Amino acid sequence: MKGFRVYLAVLFGLAVWTAGAAGSQPLWPGLGDAVGRDPERTFTVWVFFQDKELTPEGEREALRALGAAWPERSLERRAKVRAGALLDRRDLPVGAEGVRQLIRRGARVRARSRWLNAVSVEIPGRCVPAIAELPGVREVRPVARYLRPRLERAKGRPEAAADALYGPGLNQVAQIQVPDLHDIGLSGQGVRIALLDTGFGRGHESLRHVKTFAEWDFVNQDGVTAYEPGDPVGQADHGTMTLSVIGAYRPGRLIGPAYGADYVLAKTEMDDQEVPVEEDYWVMAVEWAESLGVDIVSSSLGYLDWYSQEDMDGNTAVTTRAADMAAANGVLVVNSAGNEANNAWGTVIAPADGDSVLAVGAVSPSPLDSWVSFSSEGPTADGRIKPDVMAQGLWDYAASPSDSGGYEYVQGTSFSAPLVAGLAALLLEAHPDWTPWDLIVTLRSTATRADHPDNRYGWGICQGMAALLWTPTPSPAVLASSAPSALVCPNPFHAGDAIRLLGGAEDRLAPSIGVYDCLGRLVFTLKPEADPYEYRWDAVDLEGRPLAPGVYFLRWPGTPQGRAHKVVLVR
Repeated sequence: MKGFRVYLAVLFGLAVWTAGAAGSQPLWPGLGDAVGRDPERTFTVWVFFQDKELTPEGEREALRALGAAWPERSLERRAKVRAGALLDRRDLPVGAEGVRQLIRRGARVRARSRWLNAVSVEIPGRCVPAIAELPGVREVRPVARYLRPRLERAKGRPEAAADALYGPGLNQVAQIQVPDLHDIGLSGQGVRIALLDTGFGRGHESLRHVKTFAEWDFVNQDGVTAYEPGDPVGQADHGTMTLSVIGAYRPGRLIGPAYGADYVLAKTEMDDQEVPVEEDYWVMAVEWAESLGVDIVSSSLGYLDWYSQEDMDGNTAVTTRAADMAAANGVLVVNSAGNEANNAWGTVIAPADGDSVLAVGAVSPSPLDSWVSFSSEGPTADGRIKPDVMAQGLWDYAASPSDSGGYEYVQGTSFSAPLVAGLAALLLEAHPDWTPWDLIVTLRSTATRADHPDNRYGWGICQGMAALLWTPTPSPAVLASSAPSALVCPNPFHAGDAIRLLGGAEDRLAPSIGVYDCLGRLVFTLKPEADPYEYRWDAVDLEGRPLAPGVYFLRWPGTPQGRAHKVVLVR
């Protein structure tokens, strides 16, 4: 288990810490041109710093003080995935002097990210080049925006027979086998879930039971996530509906999967098409929620403005990097895949592109169980299959935000994600020792298309009872605490390419190297060629059939750590 924890820390954390650290140009591509065209316009940008402005001794003292104040629940959850220190420099605040330098140059601070060692600021375009040249600044990039379409009410829903317990909302939970888990007493009790959305009205009859541990409005910087005077009309509608899909409890009308969980509510966007959804509030909310000991984050938001499809590689977008860091700290991040299949973007949006994010697409109700045409498809830019799993995202039954006793049908991957997040809460209640990777592997392995995943359905529709009975066995590759010294080239590689493994001296006597998929299944065995340092693989399985694009692990046997090397097969 120790090796597995180290793997998680390396896979989910190290990439976040180092991503974007290289590069000699501090200004994000295109930002300089935009500033030059309109120097008096106010830009919202991320400013990333090189360090935390602390000496080694100062860092140790700061971590000791932080550890004394950090919530125990958060530390206990981190201990499931970390073998060493539970707090590190990424948990320390951004250095004060760097922020002061920005303010002196006309910046107004909006948000701060400890994990990314960055702040988002509003600043006149003419001042952007000056802050990029500050000695402690590593990178300046725009805060990404995504104008999420207004809430879509589904029309023309054929009347379904109302179940005595689950009401008209039966199908959306039965499709993923939630009633079977409820029948054995699971409700999400003891699991803490954070919802990131537009705001939440809890006066509806199906939501009055909801146990709220904490709430915060990151837009207005206050403790009220419900509608407030001055908010756009319908501000809390979307969030109210997602909360009802995951956590409602009104027998005979609507019951969500995790009606017994504790909730942390974060208002991270304004529901107005004139006001962009901005990623800095999302990042700040995830860091806040993680510090409160949440186990699961459910987000029905996504970001793409300023990014290109090539940036959807699991390492570039700021929200994706923050989601990876949350996973490194033991939090499962469940995110909508996006509703982009019908437009020019087409594919998943950040942070759904993350390899540690459970991206959820939309299918129609049973018995059709078919992909819905708006549901974003994969692959990611680096060739990984997305979405991961599917749940109902058409004609979902939800609480009406305008009628405390009313209900209506809605659609979108916004509602698929909370269904899966609620299912994950039931599994975590039953298996409190499971890590985010355990949950991801289990939900993929037991979904309806686990044997033939693709970039439309992922691994298929979740199957809750099957997941409950599954024993997640980490891939032998996952048990690696360090990568081997071998050079794998090319990497990523295309089907049909010959991949050469140039081993170090300690590897050359290995009689074989196992190739494993992300579920831990042996798919191929590599044998050395005439040169004992060289191996070859043409991306086929044991039967000679071409393998699907994705991540694979090469395991060198006979070492104490069972070390492994990750390779990426792209289309």
